Amino acid sequence: MIMENEYEFTELIPSLPEELALECLTRLHYSVHMVASQVCKKWNFLLKSKEFYYHRKQTGHTQIAACFIQALPTSSDGKPIGQPSYGVSIFDSVSQNWDRVDSVPKYPNGLPLFCQISSSEGKLILMGGWNPSSWEPVKDVFVYEFTTRRWTQCVDMPSKRSFFAMAAFEGRVYIAGGHDENKNALDSAWVFDIEKNEWTELTRMSEERDECQGLVIDDEFWVVSGYDTDNQGRFKSSAEVLGLRNFTSSSLVPLKERHNRITKLSPLIHPNERHNEIIKSSTLVPLKKRHNLQWRRVDDAWNASQCPRSRVGKGKNGNLLCYTEFNSAVQVSACGVDLGGQTLVTGSAYQGAPHGFYIVDKSDGQNGKLKKIDVPDEFSGIIQSGCCVDI
Repeated sequence: MIMENEYEFTELIPSLPEELALECLTRLHYSVHMVASQVCKKWNFLLKSKEFYYHRKQTGHTQIAACFIQALPTSSDGKPIGQPSYGVSIFDSVSQNWDRVDSVPKYPNGLPLFCQISSSEGKLILMGGWNPSSWEPVKDVFVYEFTTRRWTQCVDMPSKRSFFAMAAFEGRVYIAGGHDENKNALDSAWVFDIEKNEWTELTRMSEERDECQGLVIDDEFWVVSGYDTDNQGRFKSSAEVLGLRNFTSSSLVPLKERHNRITKLSPLIHPNERHNEIIKSSTLVPLKKRHNLQWRRVDDAWNASQCPRSRVGKGKNGNLLCYTEFNSAVQVSACGVDLGGQTLVTGSAYQGAPHGFYIVDKSDGQNGKLKKIDVPDEFSGIIQSGCCVDI
């Protein structure tokens, strides 16, 4: 009988220098990380570590993809089925292949309606939305790991809110605005630390912003437009900006130092766990007191009375751009995802028109030509929102 310890390596790859072995593992495609992590405890720990992710990113071996909250295919007979169900679709910008992320075990028949999606350090983060069965707002927070292909349920949001701004930066997720259960617009903001599984309250914005849009530009969290309780639907032209430079920490344990610890650590994942099993945090980390970062107001940042939801991008000169202005083909249900040198834009020309998918070369600016891409039928559903993930 072969004992478990006989499978454990004292080196990353036997008979290879550590630097060369690390280079080999760095070049693995993310789609094989789950299998590779089962080779031994040392690989398991390395492939799941934050330091390994940043090493892959710095050496240019991560893969950029677009992830969407997308309507799932309807019944094969084409008959109406009522409110569509939503899942997470992923588009590989290099191979132009489409795939679907495993469903969240808590919501096997479809994600919460209007939930928010973002990404950080190669992970997907889902928050909020409405329970698809009752349409009641939820406080759920989920994180998806591509290495393990598993969803983890984290500590809940501090309160129920809908249609809020959300964006992630260096392991933290920032939310602001939206409205509460009584449809009151909110000016409050919070930050969620993914690794620590804890929320910290931020300084309130200068005004309420319901149906606002969030994005990170450089090292700033932008909350764009929105409206207040007494002026529903009258979108503001202003934005509020929070500098993140003094909040985040980029201090990481050097990768070589981390390697020296690997053989002494216990496995992070129990071998009997199923790859799609959800883990609920057993310890709810208490909320931290307010962090005193200050907001900066930017006037005339957006076209007044224009909904910003999923339509805001960064222009060439650092100004905001609206994806609906790219072309008349994406005037309705528009959504754009920045993929580095390109932008993937979806939408339709008018209500009821077919939903199109287009690639725009960012070097051409906002006047760039839309190049339509073919999409499999099962991935042609309406997009609610999306984000870029560097896996």
